[in-house]
Amino acid sequence: MKREPQTASQRKSSPGLGSSAREPSCEAATIWVNAAIGIAAGAGEYAMAAISTVITLLVLAVLGPFEAYFDRRAGITSDRRRAS
Repeated sequence: MKREPQTASQRKSSPGLGSSAREPSCEAATIWVNAAIGIAAGAGEYAMAAISTVITLLVLAVLGPFEAYFDRRAGITSDRRRAS
């Protein structure tokens, strides 16, 4: 069965930690943090890499629900967020 190509608005975001409708700047910031953690681990700073990993996971897990709450309160839906 042949599938029709999807537009960007029809694609679903892959589920991740926190909100699945993240702003592009948030995704880029997460990539930069992961790169910094990798550099720290590669330089032998394992404690710094581990602590940074824990802090990053906590921030992403804790702030996701807050972001969703304030988006709902402001009347922003995930469809409107993806379109902007």
